[in-house]
Amino acid sequence: MVRLPYSEGALISRFYELAIVEKEAHTDEYTELTGTLDREHVNEYQPYIVENT
Repeated sequence: MVRLPYSEGALISRFYELAIVEKEAHTDEYTELTGTLDREHVNEYQPYIVENT
């Protein structure tokens, strides 16, 4: 799962382009996306990866 602040709109859009999105959730501060992403793209999302809660 990645937790992306809305200020990272480009990364949010890119995740939808690159990944198979299984789940999404929204709060006042961020978008949480759960999905399958190819390993070659994981590094750009590393700072936003969180444990499933």
